[in-house]
Amino acid sequence: MALARAARCAPATAARLEARLALLRTAGPRVSGGCFDAPAGGAAGGAAGGAVVPAHLRADTIAHLQVLCRLRGAAPRLQTPADLEGFLDGACGGLLASLRREWYAEEDPAHPAPEKGRGGGGVLRPEYAKGGAGREAPH
Repeated sequence: MALARAARCAPATAARLEARLALLRTAGPRVSGGCFDAPAGGAAGGAAGGAVVPAHLRADTIAHLQVLCRLRGAAPRLQTPADLEGFLDGACGGLLASLRREWYAEEDPAHPAPEKGRGGGGVLRPEYAKGGAGREAPH
């Protein structure tokens, strides 16, 4: 902000920058790794092993959740698969189901989606598979 003031930004521009900086400084969600695991007693969404989010996509998902929540002005506590599903499919209008449809190429009879329309199961698209095309090497 000091740079914006030193550059003699217009007051409206400085105000927008201040508002965006304040937004970035707000508290984000509290995300527990357990919210990505399969709920007790069954698979969620048909992901490999029943996980809500495939293990190798979790770091990216957490980073995206941080941004999404700040943009929405939300700071949910996401500790269980039900918390994650409730936030993304409820408050975010079906986002988790949309992500599942994006991540998975087809239904896998060994890992069917528990509810029709919740999004794919079993077979990740090549670009989302671990080490798949278009994915960065692990950090």
